[in-house]
Amino acid sequence: MIDTIVLMLKQNMFTILDHSKFNPSTSELYNSVGLGGQLYKKCVQNPTRDELKRGIYKPRLTVTKRVSRQGFYEITLRIEFSAPKLLYENNFDELVDSNFMEVVARLKIVLRNMGVGIFESSLVNAP
Repeated sequence: MIDTIVLMLKQNMFTILDHSKFNPSTSELYNSVGLGGQLYKKCVQNPTRDELKRGIYKPRLTVTKRVSRQGFYEITLRIEFSAPKLLYENNFDELVDSNFMEVVARLKIVLRNMGVGIFESSLVNAP
């Protein structure tokens, strides 16, 4: 059964539409040249306690800026989510291969509401 999925997207595969939805704001990652002496910087967006109480399911997002092996700064987006919860709001209903594009379409909508713009093709081809 497919449950928790983790996608890692490179900077050219997504756009942050609302930096303020992340803690701390992702604008720091894009507006600063370096990392201020740190090895990496990360900004997260997780469902709030209120959202969890109300049964609103959202993926956990982490935007990270670090120095790549080639010595360049790279920004990545990590998306962690439960595919059954995304579609059915529970972990009991199993998904099958034919649900793939439905999961992609739903994830795209949820991410846009979370302030992240992404093309379906980026989700389909994401590592």
